[in-house]
Amino acid sequence: MTDNLTYWKPSIHEIESARVTDFINHVNKNNGLDLKSYRELHEWSIKFKDCFWPELFNYFSLPFEGSLFPAIVNPNSIIN
Repeated sequence: MTDNLTYWKPSIHEIESARVTDFINHVNKNNGLDLKSYRELHEWSIKFKDCFWPELFNYFSLPFEGSLFPAIVNPNSIIN
């Protein structure tokens, strides 16, 4: 049996100060988007993988070699 109770919900302050919220704002600013939630970010990241991965690497200053473009050479090889 699955219960649909919410056991915890973050406060508005926790949402506003969360790192994922800052990342969403970063993605919005750099891509002219208006994503408002993690769910919207997730949907965008699946639909626009070639945009998502460079944003992630740049935002978190992840080390890499070579170029971020193209981020994905064969999009059909990725399983969502």
